[in-house]
Amino acid sequence: MPAAQRLPLYPHNASLHIWLELGVVGAVLAAALAASLLLASGTGALAAGVVGVVASASVTGLLSFAVWQPWWVAALTLCVVSIAALRRQ
Repeated sequence: MPAAQRLPLYPHNASLHIWLELGVVGAVLAAALAASLLLASGTGALAAGVVGVVASASVTGLLSFAVWQPWWVAALTLCVVSIAALRRQ
């Protein structure tokens, strides 16, 4: 395709990266996921930890990394699993 251009690098911004690769549907789903994580956190000390994780992941994701890097996904998954295990105790 002569009119097609390759994207040289990722945008170093999670929201732009999601918008670029997944479009409106992906952006809406990502926002819904973030909102559901915050709403499901409840109240108390564990909720403060959830808000802290979401805030730090948002700041780091918006300033530094591509969304689909395996170590980034693994770090966020580890946070979710740790919070779920603490919630059960």
